Amino acid sequence: AGLLQRGMRGTFALVGTITTIGTESVTIQVEKGNVLVKDLIGTPLTVMFTETTRFLQRDGTTSTPITLADLEVGQQVSVGGILTDSVFTAFRITVGAFLYGIP
Repeated sequence: AGLLQRGMRGTFALVGTITTIGTESVTIQVEKGNVLVKDLIGTPLTVMFTETTRFLQRDGTTSTPITLADLEVGQQVSVGGILTDSVFTAFRITVGAFLYGIP
């Protein structure tokens, strides 16, 4: 998190692979992302989740709700959320989805 300036905030979007799953967070090896995470590409990032975070499984054009228990290490995920005071909090974690248009 040393790359982040204190007080940075905004909406983030990233694609990566789950490396660890905890009770309040997941760690994702970042592969692609928007401007808030571009400096973190190639590094692990801990993303917090809350009781309002939505977990989804995407199969083609269909998204199905899943639970935290359905997440597995090694899954490719896309994550959307909010960055506040250097803390990344997901509002959505989608298994099997890819963000197109992110360099």
